Amino acid sequence: MSIKQNQTVPYTITSDYPTMYVNKNRKEHINFIIAAQINTYYNYCLLQLKVIKHILKVITVIAALILIFATLVYFTISPVDNINALDQGANNQLWSKEITARPILLKNVTIVDTKSGNLLKNKDILLVDGKIRTIAPTGQVAVQQDVQVIEASGKYVVPGLINMHMHVIDYPYPSENLSIMLTNGITGFRQMSGSSELLKLRKEHEFQIQDKQPAMLGMPGSVLTPVNTHSIKAAQRNVNQQKAEGADFIKIGLLSPNIFFATLSEAKRIGIPVLGHVTADANMMAASDSGFRSMEHLGLNYGGLTACSTEESGLIAIAPKEPAILHYLPAFMEKMSMKLLQSTLMNPAVGTSDAEYQRISRIVKTFSEAKARKNAMKLIANGTWQCPTLAHLRQYQLAYLPEIKNEPGYTYDNAKREQKHIKVTEKFEKELTPQRKEILTNAYNLQLKLVKIYDEMGVKLLAGTDDQNGKALQLEFEEFAKAGLSPLHILQTATTNAAEFLGRTADMGTVEQGKIADLVLLDANPLEDIRHLRSIQAVIRNGYYYSKEELADLKIKALQIEK
Repeated sequence: MSIKQNQTVPYTITSDYPTMYVNKNRKEHINFIIAAQINTYYNYCLLQLKVIKHILKVITVIAALILIFATLVYFTISPVDNINALDQGANNQLWSKEITARPILLKNVTIVDTKSGNLLKNKDILLVDGKIRTIAPTGQVAVQQDVQVIEASGKYVVPGLINMHMHVIDYPYPSENLSIMLTNGITGFRQMSGSSELLKLRKEHEFQIQDKQPAMLGMPGSVLTPVNTHSIKAAQRNVNQQKAEGADFIKIGLLSPNIFFATLSEAKRIGIPVLGHVTADANMMAASDSGFRSMEHLGLNYGGLTACSTEESGLIAIAPKEPAILHYLPAFMEKMSMKLLQSTLMNPAVGTSDAEYQRISRIVKTFSEAKARKNAMKLIANGTWQCPTLAHLRQYQLAYLPEIKNEPGYTYDNAKREQKHIKVTEKFEKELTPQRKEILTNAYNLQLKLVKIYDEMGVKLLAGTDDQNGKALQLEFEEFAKAGLSPLHILQTATTNAAEFLGRTADMGTVEQGKIADLVLLDANPLEDIRHLRSIQAVIRNGYYYSKEELADLKIKALQIEK
């Protein structure tokens, strides 16, 4: 084949490349060779990327398998195991009182009327079959031979205390914690976290909480978070499922605003209450308007104070949002994510950014008392309750204060958990500057002021500790006192108010004939000083009498097991 001058011929490089024409000119030929080499290298790189991609897929699958296995191992002890443990080992050691409660006569006691604040002196109270059968002036109740007579001259009796924010049965050591609760005068509680398994146990009457132990008065299904509620459709499904399973309410943990309000809308449609956390990037008053039943912790990230700011919209716009990664975690990781969050929940203030500290400072500076009172009126009109958990807020927001470390409820009874708590607190303290401490102190004091405004305006308040054993309940009462509430109003947060919220005014909340025999016998008048609620002489739960000595023994045994 002959080629004339300047003639071009087709030159095929590979089947992967189009046919090109090459001039015999040497320079063009060199350029062609370079281009071919570049294309060959590019093709090689693509091949390498494909190989790497396949390797990463294999690694991902292996990691997922390891994670699934670790999850199964990590959660060998499930909430159901905790419940089953209630009628085994620890229960046998802690709750060995006789099966049948004897009739009891409290003789010559002073009844504290938790509705009016009146003192009903020189009364005899006869308790039979777990109920208050008779209340009469001293000496007018006929005493049978089998009646246990308790001389109560100089003593004061109040209804059993109801702790409205607890996590007992889904945490380790439920039997021990129920014991410690009783020693603090707690005869009933609202469980603020649950699961399908726990709801099933209750529905099938296999819940092993005995009638001599503090009564669980309400429970949701799983707390709604981005892991289990990542879309509006998921929110609607979960709300309907939990109602079908017998949940008493839906608890929101952490949801983006659009899913948050969709949850409220669906719950309202099918008739189940929603309560829990109003997130920082949601409008608190809009939540109240949408039927939010009970707001815990005064809103997340100072949400209650933000709602009272003259710059509310701007502060909400820059508020912390839930981590986006939570939306992409598979459903099986829900328990693991909650377990891993436990260290964070020991002090949610750890890791707060400088920008957030500046936002908190701005919330405090722009607080409007007039707006706070206006918000209170809306809360009342909408029937929205508040469970501030002040002691809980104080113990993590102001954890740097030396005196807090000696307060009841600050430390964990279990040594392993307390070691984690110490490390979390140390990390928190290292993050603090004098300016940050001042911001936190001012913000907490303003939360006390907000609670006082709520009380003055008539917003219904509930007492809750957000813990497992209620040791901080007395401290919660004392924080209410610091806010300026009267002893009667403080006592009502754990008695009449709690009974009203639960729809149980017919059988609890006051010391009256026909009601459940849940009582606390005190050495001093709590209406003179709320700290007198610490002077517990005896606790009666469902007609079972526990003397001061028996309570002390119960607490010692519980702590020994838990450690």
